Amino acid sequence: MLNLGAKLLAAGLVSKEQIEKSKQDEIAKQQAKKARIEAGKARQEARAAAPEKKNPHSPRGPRVAHASPRSAPVSTAASSERRDNRPAPTIDFDLKLREKHLKTLKSLSKTHQYEVIRRWVERNRFDKGTPTEMNEDTERYFFQKVDGQVTWLTLPRAAHNAVTNGKAAILSFMSSQGISHCAIAKEIAEDVAEVFPYWLRVLNGNVKAGLVLKAKETAPVEETQESAPKIL
Repeated sequence: MLNLGAKLLAAGLVSKEQIEKSKQDEIAKQQAKKARIEAGKARQEARAAAPEKKNPHSPRGPRVAHASPRSAPVSTAASSERRDNRPAPTIDFDLKLREKHLKTLKSLSKTHQYEVIRRWVERNRFDKGTPTEMNEDTERYFFQKVDGQVTWLTLPRAAHNAVTNGKAAILSFMSSQGISHCAIAKEIAEDVAEVFPYWLRVLNGNVKAGLVLKAKETAPVEETQESAPKIL
């Protein structure tokens, strides 16, 4: 049976030159496709064989606050799957490791500080996954924002008790939507407050917590702005 090209040629709709050119174009297209596939495989093999490189200038900063990735605090106790009345976790922080991470944090640009602190919060917050609506396993904790307005966090009862007893803190941080708040281990909150003192909203027993702006007083814009900064 004649193919389509032969039918078109027989009907006088195309010339032999056009058919030949079409064949050559198809061959070139297949060769280019094959070359792309082979190049992709070569890149994958090269990445798999190459040793992992660590970028000292990565905006991630310290991987987690004062802990190795495998020992990130509250990996279970602050998860959304735990909303009971068992005590909040007791976390031991190595002082030298805290000092190392704090020194690194202070050396970063503001944008990178936001990113590092946000990652600390994401890994260590006690209220991770807590529903905003009240239920039998949650309780609201009321506190003042830096402008003096009262707001609250809906916390698991264990986290609420930890904040009340001074074992955890309420911390502001720069989320992707702007200034947000969380319940977190007091050691992390204290270290963040070394860089952003207005972010330490509640820490019972700490006289530096809960700074509120007085009339005609202004705080650094990065500690009070409601919208997230532009990341350059």
